[in-house]
Amino acid sequence: MAKKKHGDRRDGIWLRDLPAMNQIMTTIMPNRADNEAYIDVDVDLRPLEAYLAKKNEGRTEDKITFFHVITAAIGKAFVLRPRMNRFICNHYRGLRGEEKVRGQVRGRTGLPGI
Repeated sequence: MAKKKHGDRRDGIWLRDLPAMNQIMTTIMPNRADNEAYIDVDVDLRPLEAYLAKKNEGRTEDKITFFHVITAAIGKAFVLRPRMNRFICNHYRGLRGEEKVRGQVRGRTGLPGI
């Protein structure tokens, strides 16, 4: 993370030089759910199932699951595209200082590997 400057928070740096369109977006869409996009895509998971079966071959503990693969993909997306790791708090626009991915699974979902 870059050296802290006046106005930076402990969890990120202040984005001072944003384009005007990015600055007014919090006024146009104040709720974080205002700009959500939903897609319906069928993904063939057979190649991933075969890969996981090969990787988990001979393992009795600590098997790699779909959750591990999805979490790693999300983490890699944030590392490769740091602009996705921004946040807004009371019109303060910041860039998080580090990449962290956490997940929680409650109960059985019926999905294989979770």
